Amino acid sequence: MIAAAASLGACATLLSLPAGADDIDIFTGASAGTSINPRILIVLDNTSNWSRQAQKWPGGLTQGQSEVRAIKNAIATLDSKVNVGLFEFVTDGNANDNGGFVRFQVQPMSPSAKNAFNNRLDAIDNGITSPIEKRNSGTMYGNLLYDVYNYLGGRPGYSAAQGVTPGSIADPDGYVSRWVPFKSPLSDDASCAKTIVIFVTNPDQSGPTKDDSANTTQLQSLGGNTRQLGLPNFSTETVQSVTNIGQTSVCYSSQSAAGNELNMAPWPTTCGNYTDGCKIGSPLNDGSKICPVGTASYAINGVNSSVTNVPTGGETTDANPWNADEWARFMHDKGVPIPASTLKSKVTFYTIDVYNAQQNIEHTKLMLSMARAGGGKYFAAKSQQAILDALNQIIGEVLAVNSTFASTSLPVNATNRSQNQNQVFIGMFRPDPDAKPRWFGNLKRYQLVLDGSEVKLGDVNGNLAVNDNTGFITDCAQSYWTVEKGAYWEKLGLNPDPSSGCKALPSGVSPYSDAPDGPSVEKGAMAQMLRNGNDPGTTGTPSYAVNRTLYTRTAGGTSLVAFNTTNSGLSADLVNFIKGADVTLERGADMPTTTTRPSIHGDVIHSRPLPLAYDDNNVFVFYGSNDGFFRAVDASNGKERWAFVAPEFFSRLSRLKDQTPLVNYPNVAGPGDVAAVGTPKDYFFDGSTGVYQNQPIDASEAKKIWIYPTMRRGGRMVYGLDVSSIDSPRLMWSVGCPNLANDSNCTPGFDGIGQTWSIPSVAFVKGYSATRPLIVMGGGYDNCEDANTGAPTCVSGKGGFVYIMDAETGSLLASFKTKRSIVGDVSMIDIDNDGTVDYAYAADLGGNVYRIDFIDTPTNKAALNASSWRMYRVAYTNQATSPRKFMFGPALLYNKGFVYVTLGSGDREHPLSWQYPYESTSNRFYVALDDLSSRPTTDEAGLNMDASLTNSTSPTDCNSPNVLPNGSSRGWFMELQKGEQVVTSSLIAGGTVMFSTNRPIVGNASSCSTALGEARGYVVNLFNASGTIGADGLCGGSRSSVFAGGGLPPSPVLARGVLVRPPSDPRNPNAPDRRVSVVIGSGGPPSAIQSKRINPNISSIRKRKYTYVKGQ
Repeated sequence: MIAAAASLGACATLLSLPAGADDIDIFTGASAGTSINPRILIVLDNTSNWSRQAQKWPGGLTQGQSEVRAIKNAIATLDSKVNVGLFEFVTDGNANDNGGFVRFQVQPMSPSAKNAFNNRLDAIDNGITSPIEKRNSGTMYGNLLYDVYNYLGGRPGYSAAQGVTPGSIADPDGYVSRWVPFKSPLSDDASCAKTIVIFVTNPDQSGPTKDDSANTTQLQSLGGNTRQLGLPNFSTETVQSVTNIGQTSVCYSSQSAAGNELNMAPWPTTCGNYTDGCKIGSPLNDGSKICPVGTASYAINGVNSSVTNVPTGGETTDANPWNADEWARFMHDKGVPIPASTLKSKVTFYTIDVYNAQQNIEHTKLMLSMARAGGGKYFAAKSQQAILDALNQIIGEVLAVNSTFASTSLPVNATNRSQNQNQVFIGMFRPDPDAKPRWFGNLKRYQLVLDGSEVKLGDVNGNLAVNDNTGFITDCAQSYWTVEKGAYWEKLGLNPDPSSGCKALPSGVSPYSDAPDGPSVEKGAMAQMLRNGNDPGTTGTPSYAVNRTLYTRTAGGTSLVAFNTTNSGLSADLVNFIKGADVTLERGADMPTTTTRPSIHGDVIHSRPLPLAYDDNNVFVFYGSNDGFFRAVDASNGKERWAFVAPEFFSRLSRLKDQTPLVNYPNVAGPGDVAAVGTPKDYFFDGSTGVYQNQPIDASEAKKIWIYPTMRRGGRMVYGLDVSSIDSPRLMWSVGCPNLANDSNCTPGFDGIGQTWSIPSVAFVKGYSATRPLIVMGGGYDNCEDANTGAPTCVSGKGGFVYIMDAETGSLLASFKTKRSIVGDVSMIDIDNDGTVDYAYAADLGGNVYRIDFIDTPTNKAALNASSWRMYRVAYTNQATSPRKFMFGPALLYNKGFVYVTLGSGDREHPLSWQYPYESTSNRFYVALDDLSSRPTTDEAGLNMDASLTNSTSPTDCNSPNVLPNGSSRGWFMELQKGEQVVTSSLIAGGTVMFSTNRPIVGNASSCSTALGEARGYVVNLFNASGTIGADGLCGGSRSSVFAGGGLPPSPVLARGVLVRPPSDPRNPNAPDRRVSVVIGSGGPPSAIQSKRINPNISSIRKRKYTYVKGQ
């Protein structure tokens, strides 16, 4: 038992600044391999369906000719950094010979390779109806996909074994010998390159042909799941565009009479270039042709249609079977074995459904299912341009995987408190590739959109915003607040070049515009708002004026004052730079130094945006960034209402302006060897923010909104700000130590505080006050933990406390000493739902779990006064040589006198393989059942989670026993893979527990183009550790799935009762909006910033462990 300490003595170890580890090391290329070309295999459906006249294909060509011409145009822009090949149905043999052959071996698109590829495409174009070029209609897809698997894996082909490969047109380079086995394009040294299949298909008028039992048997024998996937239902939305291309040559008395002219030259040929031909428009009265009274010359308009097929929810049973989607699922989920290796390459499938006049519903369903099961996207194309647009979008997304650097360590939050606000905020950053200290950052707003039965992240236009290949924002997505204002980013000399990767920019829009901002951190959103003059009402040319309300406080001051030279003591040049003026000529010498600079917004790395709904119409977002500021932003328009820079940061600000010294990226050589001459990155308001917000019952009660920003590695202070009036923030208090490296001028009682990582959690406690909330927070981080060892000497370091303070005054009410630093949030629980907290839980970096009792017993629930609060070490791990670190507070669930406590171990601050003690540390995820009646009086009396819990490392299933109150088991643990670390907090929702991990990739797998390791999202049954991903219920599925792009995923965030608009459905245009509950950052989706629906919807009543909202 540990009693509250009356005062805190000075610790022997001060916060020195060794050149230790930091979690941003994972983003600076320290363990990167070389970039590996993505492999794109275009599978062309060369059945005779590609030349059916009934499709009325526009442009005077057949579908097949438009397909090969679109492919030719798409590869024209590629270079040797991407490998592309072509695969088709065999065209020799009889109807039973229905596998595939290599038309062009997958290879880098060098000039000579593109020339050879073009020659093959021209041969197809010229012989589109020749028997050697086409396969019979009514051919099953299953064996074609089987041979895709055989080709990628270097195996004997299904049809090649029958001797029916069309030798006159096959590519010998695609085979070891003529014509068996295939020569695989995969290799051990490029094992982590992406493998992409683009399936360009032509529907049969009778729908897909059933696959035979032999094909199903082949899939099963290879380890594939032959359970037929449901085929998604969908709605079709067709949009017509009308273009005036001329007028009738004579005058007509009516529109119908004028239609006769469409049969006269040149209109039959000209109109053939449009998907829907031509139609007669309105009479023309422009004076170009004089017609007798009662007659007119009529407009002739070309009509093009574009079609979108959108899943609407629900599925149709596939009883045929059609195995194409099962093959896609197999290759995507389990991968294709790489020859002469134990590794596998997972394959992503995209489908392009090409048709004009005759869509086949069943074919479209199969293509939708194939893309969904294969982790890609579906496209419908009714013209050559639509095919090219689809290919360009796919290739653009694939290339983004290998050439776009974007961190997936993103703070994500959905608007809390106001349940009808559909807003998602993402803070972003991009490390400078030249190791300079000034990094670009931004705050961007997105929304949730319905995608069939799923809910996904969408942009301002309602389009899907996430590229599932990169795990980040797709190139053509546009965030809220982003506007097109010309080629702002052109010729600025930035590295990397900020040209847009979007292949579908509107006509006249420069790739150097802010819109669409896509994955570019610096473009659009909040940063653009500041650059343009912080005036969302401006519709013309931006003023680029520095237009901000900035605050600081004088040293020891008790109120906020304007940030200027007088109040800061800084030079005018530095003050103007920090305000955002371009004093360093980032835009060139011809621009005034009084206008805004491109880098006006700093990096947002760990500060999770905090959106607060002041009422139904006003949401404001609070967050910190590493340019010195803590910001308040209007969510409706992106305007910065004010920003605050703390005096503790003044001495570090000049480095941002001077761009020196460089940042010592680990193992990265730079100018003068960065690792040798650089210094650690500087941080500022880099922590997340606690909040207290009341909800007045009547007008007599004042609205109170208090926030508590933290600094993480930026400092050892916590601030209390009253933001009840958004434009009049008030400093309530600040506590801590103003210096990172020493204890000078610490607030009394706080000289043991470390870097302030733990969010101040706000609550009411009966034993303190019914009207005054208090704060509970961990003591913080000591950077002695940064040493590259499993057991740093931090026994007497900083941060080993739990602090309890008055939320309004910051006065210290109690503190409890812990064995090691507390950097995670302190989690609190109200067991009787009376609005007051009864227990708090904290976990430290030594693998210990503590409980603070605010009531006497769970039975009598008698309130304890502050002097009687007690803390107990209720659980621990027993790894002595290299203790497991708990860097995140636990998630909690109360049930019948017990609390489920869930948390995982890991050292997020050591993300690289050479920093982390692989051999001596095995990390685990724990679900422990704490008996609230237990009060351990000694350290050994607590729950030994390694000895007393069930070892559930081996996969469990639906028959595994549940951990229940008063049962025989006190919980379970799951050991992670070697080197795998839990890098997020956990979340309990819907009977599951969710968390994410990262594992450095070493050995062969380190050839990946990403240096960000393997990131996994876990979703397991809370009670028996069974996997739930892919399962219909709470057991029997996979425990985890891999996040694209790797990195450090954001902690999972639950958004309840969000109002989401369904996609446009012409069959039901008045479909009502839906309320959904989702998790962002859960396993299952391929991206860590993608959302996943929780069913059934969870009650909209919500409580956050760092938030108190009166009345909820």
